[in-house]
Amino acid sequence: MKNHLSLFVSIACLSALLTIPSGCAPKVAAQSEAGPAPSAPATPGQVVLDLESLALARFTVEAVQETMLSESLTFNGSVEANPSSLASVNSRVKAKVIAMNAELGQQVVAGDVVAVVESEDLHGAQVAYRLALKKEALAKDNLARRTKLASLGEFERHHLEDYQQSLSQLSAQLSDTEGEVKTTRAALEEAKSEEKSLAAALEQAQTRLGSTQARAARSEALFKEELIARQDLEQAQAERKQAQSEVAAAEARAEQGAARTRSAAAKWEAAQAHRRSIDEQRQRAANALTREEKVVKGGYTRDKELVEAQNALQQARIEVESALDDIELLGGQPGDMHSIPIHAPLSGRITERHASLGETVDMTKPLYTIFNGTEVWVQLSVPPAQLGQLRPGARFTVRSEAVPGKNFSATVVTLGESADAATRLVKVRCRVSGGASVLRPGMFVTGSLVAQSGMRGTALPEDAVQEVGGRSVVFVATEKPEIFVARTVSVAARRGGQALVREGLKGGERVVVRNAGLLKEKLK
Repeated sequence: MKNHLSLFVSIACLSALLTIPSGCAPKVAAQSEAGPAPSAPATPGQVVLDLESLALARFTVEAVQETMLSESLTFNGSVEANPSSLASVNSRVKAKVIAMNAELGQQVVAGDVVAVVESEDLHGAQVAYRLALKKEALAKDNLARRTKLASLGEFERHHLEDYQQSLSQLSAQLSDTEGEVKTTRAALEEAKSEEKSLAAALEQAQTRLGSTQARAARSEALFKEELIARQDLEQAQAERKQAQSEVAAAEARAEQGAARTRSAAAKWEAAQAHRRSIDEQRQRAANALTREEKVVKGGYTRDKELVEAQNALQQARIEVESALDDIELLGGQPGDMHSIPIHAPLSGRITERHASLGETVDMTKPLYTIFNGTEVWVQLSVPPAQLGQLRPGARFTVRSEAVPGKNFSATVVTLGESADAATRLVKVRCRVSGGASVLRPGMFVTGSLVAQSGMRGTALPEDAVQEVGGRSVVFVATEKPEIFVARTVSVAARRGGQALVREGLKGGERVVVRNAGLLKEKLK
C-alpha cells in the first residue's frame, strides 16, 4: 500500500492554516520571515526533516511484504542442430563415388537421388542372385523330370538295381578279403618258423662263445705260468673274438626275424578286420535290399523322389530370396551390376559435402550432411551448484549477439549426467521455439531464467537501498511523518532495477522507496 506523504503534508499544512485564529496570524508571518522553525534533535540512525523539506522531497513510502526470493541465472552456450533434423548421407558399403548430384546449399526432398556409387560387394551379390536363379530353374526342371519318371515307374526299377549292384560288389570284395586273410596267415606262419630257426642259431652261437671264452681264460692263466707259448694264447683269444662276432650277428638276425613275425601278424590282423568290415557292409546292403524291395512293393520310392525334388526347389527359392535381400540391403536393384543410388533420408538443405568423384567411401565416410532447419537446440553450460534449480520443462530466454535485439524462448529437454572434465560444467540441452530461421548451429548464445532461490525476503526498488559507509541501508518510516530510521539490511542480489533484501526487514514495515538518496545526505 502506497502512502504519498507529499499529498498528506500539503493537506495537513493547508488545514493548519485554515484553523489558525486571526489573532495569531501576525506571529506566523513573523516566523516565516525569520525562517523555518527548528527541527527536533535527531538521535543516531534517525533523520528528522522539517515540514518544508518533507514537502519538497516528495518521498514515496510503501509497506513491504516478505516473499520467496527469486534470482536471475545466466549461462553461456551454443546453438546445435536437433539430432532428428540432422542427417548424414552414407553409402551402406565400401564403394567408389561416380556421381554427386547435389551442391552445397541446395534444397533436397526425402528420396531424391543425391549420389551414385559403384560397389564390388554389390557385384558379388548380383552374381550370387543370378546363380540362385539358375539353381531354381534346374530344381524346377528336376521336379518336372522326376514327376514324369514317377508316372512311368522308373524309380522302383532303378532303386532295386542300385541295391542289388551294391550287394554284388560287396560280396566280391568279401571273397577277395578272405583270400587276403589266407595269404597273410601263411606269411605269418612262415615268419614264425624262420624266427624259430634264427633263435636256435643264436643259441648255438652263444654256446660256442661260452666254450671259446673258457679256453681263452685258461690260456691266459697258462701263459702267465709260462706253460704255453704266446702263439697258443693269441689263437685262443682270436677264437673268442670270432665267437663274439658270430653271437652279435645271430642276435641281429633273430631280431629281424621277430620284426618280420610282428609285421606279418599285423597284416593278418588288418586283413581280418577288413574282412569283418566288408562282411558287415555286405550284411547291411542285404538288409537294405530286403527293405527296399518292401518299399518298392508299397510304392513309397516314388513319393520319396518327388518330395526330395520339391524340397530342393523350395531350398533354391529360399536362396533366391536371400540373394535378393542381400542386393536390397546393399542399396542396389536386381540387374544393376555395380551402381547404387544414394537417396536423401530427409528433406532439407545440403550443409556439408564430404566426398568427391572417384573417392572411395564406406559407412564411416559420409557423402553429405543434410539439415532440416525446422527446429534448433541450444546447449548451455551450467555450474553443478546451480543444476538443482533447473528441471526438464524450465523455460529460458535465449539471446545471441549474432541476432541483436531478438529474444528466443527455449525449454529445457535434458540435463547432463556428468560434468565436463575440462570445464567442470554440466551440459543442459534446450529446445528453441521460432529460432530456426535465424539461429545457426555453432552460434554462441546466452540463456537466462528467473528461478526461486529458496530464501525468503523482500524485493525493493534499487533506489530504496542506499550504500552508507559500506553498509546497505533502507529508511523506515515512523509514526511521525518527519522522522525516518536508517536500517541496515542484507541484500542477496540486485537485478532489473530491484534489490532483493534477505534480512533486516519485517513484513508490513513502511520503507521509503523513492528519493531515499535525499535521506542518505541528511543521515548523521
